[in-house]
Amino acid sequence: GRSAEIEYWPTFDPTLSDGSREARMAAYREVRDTLARRIAERFPR
Repeated sequence: GRSAEIEYWPTFDPTLSDGSREARMAAYREVRDTLARRIAERFPR
């Protein structure tokens, strides 16, 4: 059978952010950018 390698990337939960709409959106963007960077580093082209 095939096995899978599992990685855990602790990530901030943006639903927990407070403040203005822009502050909450910034939290989501930060998570998005962090995940995009980690994926690009893990799977280089």
